[in-house]
Amino acid sequence: MRVALVSSDPEVSDPQDLRRALRDLGHDVALDLVPEDDESRAAPLGHELHERWLLTPPDAALAVGTVAGVAVAVAARAVAVPVVQRLVRPERSDDPARSRLAGALARESTLVLASGSNDLEALVASGVRRARVRTVPLGVDTSVFTDARPSPQAGGHRVVVRSRAVGLRALLAVLASQRETELLVLGTPGSGDGWIGLADLAARHGVRARLRLLAVPDRDALAGLLRAADLAVVLEDDDASLRLAVQAIASGTPVVGADRGSLPDIVVDGVTGRLVNDRSADAAAEAVRSLLSDPVARESFGNGGVDRARVRFAWDVVARDTARVLAEAVEIAATGELVS
Repeated sequence: MRVALVSSDPEVSDPQDLRRALRDLGHDVALDLVPEDDESRAAPLGHELHERWLLTPPDAALAVGTVAGVAVAVAARAVAVPVVQRLVRPERSDDPARSRLAGALARESTLVLASGSNDLEALVASGVRRARVRTVPLGVDTSVFTDARPSPQAGGHRVVVRSRAVGLRALLAVLASQRETELLVLGTPGSGDGWIGLADLAARHGVRARLRLLAVPDRDALAGLLRAADLAVVLEDDDASLRLAVQAIASGTPVVGADRGSLPDIVVDGVTGRLVNDRSADAAAEAVRSLLSDPVARESFGNGGVDRARVRFAWDVVARDTARVLAEAVEIAATGELVS
């Protein structure tokens, strides 16, 4: 099958990995990238794709991201190419116009991909027929994010959390009670990151030396960081947080996650980590404290996470699921009827 893969969300969707995995299945995949934050690039790319498709039309197009979806919509206007759309955070955009555009793209596509149950319901709420939504999760490179864990470091624990996570202040209390634990915060200081005042608060708790802010590392470095961590804390369900949860479980690192949105699709309570009330930062802190004192549970959840990542989130699995959806879109275009 000839596939046109157009992505405007490379940091979340790993288009190169998806392309490689689809090619490993024998598909001919052309990849085009366009920035998600620059809508002005959509139409020019769409016209370029249109010219290409007039000569050699793909069997199906997969658009990942809103701007990619616009480009594909422009390209497919006069070329009969079935379109599968994966939107980025379909229900969570702060821009009403962008949300309306995303909803329109989804409704006009042959089929739509949802990353999890929460995204599926959001798409249905936006007017997409449930029968046209297929759930295909985010992928992870299990050759990079592996459970080849280093030898345990003497005397201490490491907990990884994103800087935009709610509840950072509650986690400082864990540092106060777990005297050899480090909290590694991935992000960049700024007014939107929940970082202002956090360092001062840590100093007042006497734990400033064990609070570390790290620029989000490249993939290999992040994989090493997660392998060396005892826990990851994921309390939000934006795409970057979901991605971190998948990468953590693939690395054998248990996750304390909020019971909200699509996180329960990744963090299976009692199997890959702990789910906690999404409105209680204290509950998250207590779950972290409990797991840090229970190495047997951490090992069990780590093993469960690795198994789940290989079965559900590995790129070969995601590519097979994606290819089935693309083939279904081709069938729908040929017959005008849903296959299932």
